[in-house]
Amino acid sequence: KAHRRAARGWTWRWVQSQMIETQPEGEGVAPHESKDTPPTPPAPAASRRARTPPAVAVAVRDTKVIGRSVQSRVKNILRSSSRGACFREVREVTQYDQWYVNTHSGPLRAFRSFEDPQDEDHTVRLIDVEGVVHGTGQVRNSQGQCMVNLDDGLFVAKCSDEGERYLSEAVCFSHTFASVYYGALHKHRHLQPDDAEVVGSIAVGKTVEGVLSCCSLGGTLRLKLKDGTWTSMSSQTGTQLLKEVAPMDKWLVNVRSEIRLQVHDDIDARGRWVRDVPLGESVHGNGLVVNRFGSQRMLLDDGMWVTYCNADGMQYFLPSGSFEHWGEAV
Repeated sequence: KAHRRAARGWTWRWVQSQMIETQPEGEGVAPHESKDTPPTPPAPAASRRARTPPAVAVAVRDTKVIGRSVQSRVKNILRSSSRGACFREVREVTQYDQWYVNTHSGPLRAFRSFEDPQDEDHTVRLIDVEGVVHGTGQVRNSQGQCMVNLDDGLFVAKCSDEGERYLSEAVCFSHTFASVYYGALHKHRHLQPDDAEVVGSIAVGKTVEGVLSCCSLGGTLRLKLKDGTWTSMSSQTGTQLLKEVAPMDKWLVNVRSEIRLQVHDDIDARGRWVRDVPLGESVHGNGLVVNRFGSQRMLLDDGMWVTYCNADGMQYFLPSGSFEHWGEAV
């Protein structure tokens, strides 16, 4: 007990010395005094203890340890102050892992602190329009604005003071998608769909490589393609336009003699007929996807589709022992 009392006394003396060191120049001078006036003798210990900020008092009183851990905890509280004895509220950054896309009409400013004035003088770097950033946490500043903590330690505003969204949550991946839209699925130059910026189209049954998905300002789920263009994964009414293709790399042989296996250019087998797969013929499958009728359709090397398994569970292909399959395995 004597050791603990001695440690507490040492801690109080250290806290008081830190408060005196962090007090800005000019504070504590009486109105009738000047800087040339001899310094006023320090107040008694009791009065200085009464002016101790509550955050420091709680940190020292509630802790069960002494020595360096107490010193470290009080130092962290002291660092949160920018005006000496007037302590700023300590705000905790909520940790998480999330990708974002800048959906604002202009570049976003990134700052060193979430309390920095959002002007050009405090800007460290700019985030371009449709630029992708990775957030590790978020915190609200003293104005109530939500700030995202980036993986490089900088902070960027998630939305404006009026609630306008600057950053939209995104999902990064590397998947293959097939168009199930019977029409021309447009590819746009930018995230926001604009008919004036159409740079191409995706025919039904054709596959594309997607790297990122997020929502536009209008609420449409958009997909960023590997070539940098954007397309829609669903319509504004919720109709699915693209389906993810499960990767596959197998040689298979047709084992059903009673079924005429037709190859089409679309997933639903309602498009253009290309050819048949006779009994015993081997084909190479690159992916599987379930169509609207519940059948599993297989993507072939030439980009066409054939039924791998129907909606009733009948499988049309089995692993092949062909020379091509054996040669690749070797």
